[in-house]
Amino acid sequence: MKLKELHALMQDIAPFRRAKVELEQYPTGPHLASRLLFTVDNSYDEFAGRTVADLGCGTAMLSIGAALLGARHVVGVDIDPDALEVAADNIMEVAGGEEEGLPIDLVLADADTVIMNPPFGTKQKGVDMAFLAAAFSVSTHTVYSLHKSSTRDYIAKTAKRDLGAASAEVLAQLRYDLPATMKFHKHKSVDIEVDLWRFEVGQQQQAGGGRGRAVQEEDEEEEDEGEEEEEAAAGAQQRRQQPGGLTVAAASRAAAMKCAVPTAAALEALARRDGPGRGRHGDSDDEEEDEGEEDEEEEDDDEGHS
Repeated sequence: MKLKELHALMQDIAPFRRAKVELEQYPTGPHLASRLLFTVDNSYDEFAGRTVADLGCGTAMLSIGAALLGARHVVGVDIDPDALEVAADNIMEVAGGEEEGLPIDLVLADADTVIMNPPFGTKQKGVDMAFLAAAFSVSTHTVYSLHKSSTRDYIAKTAKRDLGAASAEVLAQLRYDLPATMKFHKHKSVDIEVDLWRFEVGQQQQAGGGRGRAVQEEDEEEEDEGEEEEEAAAGAQQRRQQPGGLTVAAASRAAAMKCAVPTAAALEALARRDGPGRGRHGDSDDEEEDEGEEDEEEEDDDEGHS
């Protein structure tokens, strides 16, 4: 498929009905999306016949593009039900009203190739790297992601040191034409320099389904073992104190049992976690600070991602 044809097919994909500033829901326009997807497809042939995950899929712009380029199965993941509702409508619209028209599911699944345009971390410091870590946990092959050019050195170092990437390469530097979508935006649009990254997942991630997932499951097993020991001791004490203690202990254990936390749930917990500034995104001081970051393109450093 030619670039112009792909761009034309993606022109009418609807944006967010009501963008949420706390989730940094800035639209990925058809101009940027089509070039990202075309570069990946034309240079590396990563879509045809492959399973693709789009983390933070929003309105499914990248998911739909990957499907149009021949992906066997596309999985779009997002924590916002309103965004997924728009995504479902867009998929149906592009498919011409046919439910089986495009091989896209809005659920979580392991993937060969991950494509994403994550939040840049303007509102929540470090959320860009949280998305990248989640991508490494579900990908068995490669991850393609957009990040601010000002964070290039940090991302290269972190991907290899902390995420175990076999390689981390900037394929192209692009211009992200960010339109005025939030009420505090004063300029009609702002140009942001962004990098298109290609990460190869390391052998450890490929073998274990992602280092982050393996570590998470190990921690959960240790936590569950500790809980079981504590519950056993508590149950013994209850049995010594009252005839019905066994029933109470059993109910307590059932209530305390945990299942492995899936990547999407972990990502949602991170996005909704209380922290400095949470719940105050509408304050004028925060808005002016964030607008200044977007307008002036101030450089993020290691501290800003920690």
